[in-house]
Amino acid sequence: MQKAVLFDVDGQTYGFDISFVESIERQHAVTRLPGTADFVRGLMNLRGVIVPVLDGRRFFDRSPFQPEQQTRTIILERDGVRVGFMADGTRNVIDISPDMVQPVPADVEENSKIKLEGVIYVDTRVVGLLDVSPVLDSSMAVN
Repeated sequence: MQKAVLFDVDGQTYGFDISFVESIERQHAVTRLPGTADFVRGLMNLRGVIVPVLDGRRFFDRSPFQPEQQTRTIILERDGVRVGFMADGTRNVIDISPDMVQPVPADVEENSKIKLEGVIYVDTRVVGLLDVSPVLDSSMAVN
């Protein structure tokens, strides 16, 4: 059984495999960087570690964040690469059995930087399970 943390971006619910989630943070000061991709919010100091932060809305080609009290930054980590992903808010952590995951229709991802591992149904919502690789690889846009 796999676990996923669910979060919202611009009214849609998505999930990340919990094994890649290091922490979920409230708002931190973010230093903007000139000349980076539009979805790069900047850098944050997370307990002495500098972490690039991506604007989840811009990553999904939506309008940029206006951070609010419920805004959260999901800290993802894989193989020593760490990145923060800003979301409108987080929901909960759920258990996902393999039979819950439906394949993604092939034409959905054709021209997208967003990759889905699959989709699940939670209550009445369709939830996209995001592949963390494109998100973590996007941290290279800071360099």
